[in-house]
Amino acid sequence: MTVAVPAFAYADAMAADPDLAPALLSISRYESTYGTQPYGDYGLGGARPDEATSFGPMQLFTRGGLGDGHPIEELLDGPSNYRFGATEIRRRLANGQSLYEAMQPWSVRPQAYALYERMMAEGIEVEGGTAPDIYPAATSMMEEPRSLAPYALIGVAAIVGALVAFTS
Repeated sequence: MTVAVPAFAYADAMAADPDLAPALLSISRYESTYGTQPYGDYGLGGARPDEATSFGPMQLFTRGGLGDGHPIEELLDGPSNYRFGATEIRRRLANGQSLYEAMQPWSVRPQAYALYERMMAEGIEVEGGTAPDIYPAATSMMEEPRSLAPYALIGVAAIVGALVAFTS
């Protein structure tokens, strides 16, 4: 069964980095429901959207994180937000990290990586149509993380919960 992704999120991730789009989408699914909840980490800074400390689909943190130095308007722009996330992932990949390790800045890494693997194996469905096969480079990044086993049940539970919530 393919993984359903909203067309706007797919378009934004593709505009940012076509090769990393599945990884970016898998992170944004768990960070912000593909950007539909663009304000986060209220507990670290407040309770209202104007007091949020993380922004956009990738929930880039502005107090010592990947969102530092970027205006909030830029962080809320889907393609820009995905591009900032892709830049960090590419930097880590260039330093020899596996894709799983390169996802370290996001606390949702175990669930996101499991969803990424599912996207790569089963495909992505973009609001009623299957996405074209555009990920040859991403396939070469698929590596079994050394420490995924402890997260297997968490990942399965998160995917089942996400599917139930997403199809409801």
